[in-house]
Amino acid sequence: MSVILYINGNIVDLDDKAVIAQTKQVNDINTLQDRQASYTNKFKAPKTAKNIKTMGFASLTGNLSNIPYQKNECYLYSDTGECFIYKGWAIIKDAGNSYDIALYDGIIDLYKLIENKSLADLDLTELDHDKNVANVIATWDFSTIYNYRYITADFNGNTGDTTNGEINIDYLVPSVWIPYLWQKIQDVFGVTFEGTVFQTQNFRNFWMTYPKGLQSGEEDQTIIFKSDDFAPIVTTGNSLYQPTYNTTLVNDLAGSIDNIYLQVPTTGSYFMKIKGTLFGKRGQLEANAKIKLRINLAGEQISYVYDFLNSPQYFEEGANDAVSGEEFEFTSQILQLQEFDDVSLLIGNSEDYGAYQLFAGDANELDIELIRVDPPSIEFGDELTDFSIRDFITEIIYRFGLTMFKEPYSSTYTFLTLEEQLQNAELVDWSDKFSSKDSENYIVGTYAQQNYFRHNYNDKESDYNDGFIGIDNVNLQDTKDLVKSKIYSPEKIQVQYLNRTSNVYKLWDKEIKEDEAEPNYKPLDKRYYFVRAEIKSFVDMGFGSPFTVISNELGQSQNAGFVWVENFSRLSYSNVIQDYYTPIAGILNKSIAIKATMQLNKLDIVNFDFKKLYYIDQLSNYFIVNKINNYIPGKLTKVDLTRVIYGGVEELISDFKSIVLKTVEYLSPDMYKLTYSLNYVPEVLVFIRLEISLDGLEWLDVDGSATNNYEENTVDLTGLSYHYVRVTDNTNEVQSNFLPV
Repeated sequence: MSVILYINGNIVDLDDKAVIAQTKQVNDINTLQDRQASYTNKFKAPKTAKNIKTMGFASLTGNLSNIPYQKNECYLYSDTGECFIYKGWAIIKDAGNSYDIALYDGIIDLYKLIENKSLADLDLTELDHDKNVANVIATWDFSTIYNYRYITADFNGNTGDTTNGEINIDYLVPSVWIPYLWQKIQDVFGVTFEGTVFQTQNFRNFWMTYPKGLQSGEEDQTIIFKSDDFAPIVTTGNSLYQPTYNTTLVNDLAGSIDNIYLQVPTTGSYFMKIKGTLFGKRGQLEANAKIKLRINLAGEQISYVYDFLNSPQYFEEGANDAVSGEEFEFTSQILQLQEFDDVSLLIGNSEDYGAYQLFAGDANELDIELIRVDPPSIEFGDELTDFSIRDFITEIIYRFGLTMFKEPYSSTYTFLTLEEQLQNAELVDWSDKFSSKDSENYIVGTYAQQNYFRHNYNDKESDYNDGFIGIDNVNLQDTKDLVKSKIYSPEKIQVQYLNRTSNVYKLWDKEIKEDEAEPNYKPLDKRYYFVRAEIKSFVDMGFGSPFTVISNELGQSQNAGFVWVENFSRLSYSNVIQDYYTPIAGILNKSIAIKATMQLNKLDIVNFDFKKLYYIDQLSNYFIVNKINNYIPGKLTKVDLTRVIYGGVEELISDFKSIVLKTVEYLSPDMYKLTYSLNYVPEVLVFIRLEISLDGLEWLDVDGSATNNYEENTVDLTGLSYHYVRVTDNTNEVQSNFLPV
C-alpha cells in the first residue's frame, strides 16, 4: 500500500490493489470563470470491521449513521510520511461490498463553509440604524472610518434643490464598505484572506449600495393619541375655544394637562390630523373658523391678539378657513418635538378679529390624531439575504482579476492578481521532469474572439459599461459572455447634482402624471451598485454656505460643511479589464496549450505550488500548470500547461496612463525615498506630487514641488500624520497605487 488515509481521525483499511489517483487544480486559466478544487478518483475501501466502525456503521441494516451526509475530515499520506492532503474532505458512498470514497482538497473547504450562506448570515446588526438627518450627517465625518456611509448621488428620487446646496436624505441610501464585508467573512468563518490588492486604493475605496429605495410610509407612522369626541372650552371673552377630549381611542401619551395639552412620550417627528364640522358665528352671522396648533403653552394665559396674529400656522393653508357647517380635514406639517413637549389646539375666527362663538351644540364634531413619524429603519442583514457569500467573493475575484490559492496547512487563502501570477511569480525549472509533449493546441479553453464582462442594467438592452477581452483568432466563436455580474450599472445619462456631473444609481422609478403636480416615486428593490466616494466641502463644490440637509418626511433640517460624493472611477468593465486583465492578453492572443507527460515524484506533488511559473527548456517557454491529472506514485503523470509570454505583455488599451509606486525606503526619521515608474511620457513638465493618508481613503497633498524625475524622489514627512503614501501627476487624474510607510 503506497498511501495512508485517515478519515475523522481513524486510519482506513485500504486494499493493496487500491489506486488513489490525485488530480490537482486551482483555476484553469483557459476557462477563466472556473474556480476548481483538487480531488482524487473514486476508490474503494473494503468493509472491514475497522472501516465499518469508522463509517459509523453506515450501510448496516437499521443504521442511522450521519457519515454520508457530513463533512468528513481526511488526511492522505505517502507510505514514507509525505502529506498529500491536509484537512481535506472525504465523501463516502456505499457500493455493496465496499465503500466508495473520493477525497477533495483546496478551495472546496471555503466553498463548503459558505455553502448556502448569504451576506445576511454575517450578522450585520452593527450597521443597523435609523435614517434621519443627524445619522446621515454623522457618516460624513472624514476623520472616522465608517463601515457604511451615505454617499450623495442621484438615486432617481426627489433630490431636493441641489443647485442651491440642498440635499434631501429621503431619497438617499447608505452604502456598505466592501473591505468591512470582506473582513466579516473572514471573522465569521475563521479564514484569512491575503493579497496585496486588498491594500490598494481601488479596494479600500470600494462600496456597495443598499439594494432598495426606502422612505417613510404609513408603516412608519404610529398613532400616539386619538379622540373622536370633544367639548369646546370657552376662553377669553367668548372669542376663542380650546378643545378638551372626552374620549381617548388611543392614548400612548406621556401625559396630558387638563385633557387639553397633550404631552409626547419621546423626542421625534410628529404631526396632527384633524377633521370634523364646526358651526361658528359672530353675532348673528355665520363665521368660518381658523384652527391653530400650539406647542408648549400649557399654563400660559391665552391672548387673542398673540395667538391669532403672531402664532405660527402649523396646519396646511386651508385650516385658515374652516367653512361653518361644512366638513373639513386638515393635516399639520411635521414638527420636531422633545420628550414631554405638549401640543394643543385653539379655535377662533378665521378673520383674525372679532368674537367667535360655536353653536348647534352636539352637531359640532372634531376628531384628532396625534401621529409620530418614525425614520426608516436600515437593516442591511434583512436586505442582503439574496446575495450569497459565494457570489460576493466571485464578484471581488472578477473585479480584480484574482486567482485564489489555499495554503496547504492553514485556513489562509492567498489572492493573486494576474500581474502577480503571470509576470511576478517565482520561477521553477521543471526541465528535468519533462518526458514528452503529447499535444499542442492553439485554441485555448472556451474563449471567443470577444469575451464580455457584463453588468446588470435597468434597461436590459444596454451594454455601455461592459467590456471585453479581445482575442485575435478568427477560428474562435464570435462572442461569449465570460462574466455576468449581479451588480447594476449606473444609468447612461448623467445629471447635475450639487454643481457637478453625477451618475444616476436608479433605486426609485419616477412616475410623472399629467393630473399631479409632483412625480410619484416608486422604490425599486434588489439593485446592487458598486461605487467609490470622495469627500468634498461646500467650498470645493462652489457654494457660498454650508449644505442644507433636509428630510421632508421627518420635517428635519441641518447644515453640513462636508459631504461624500459618488465616483464611478475605474468601475466600468472596460476599466477593470484594462487595470487587471492586461497580463492575460499575451497568453490568449498567442495561445499555446500543451498536454505533456512528466516524471513527477511524491515531493513534487506534496510541494507543488500553482502560484509559480514553470520553465521547460525542451519547450523553450514558461508555463502555468493548469492541471495535474491523476497522479499515481511511481507512474508518469499527464500535465496541462499554458504558455506564458513572460516579461512581454501586450497592452489591451495602448493609451492608458498609469503610475506605479514600487517601493518606500526608510532613510531617516520621517525621510523616505520613493521609487515609481510611468508607462507614458508627459507632453509637458508634470508635478510628481506626494499625497498622504491615514486610512487610504482621504488624501492630503503635501509636496507640490516640480520634478522631471519620473523614477524616484525623496520626501520629508516631518510633523505629519500618515499611514499610506501615493504619488500623482499634476492633472490629478493619473494616480499610483498606495503603499504603507
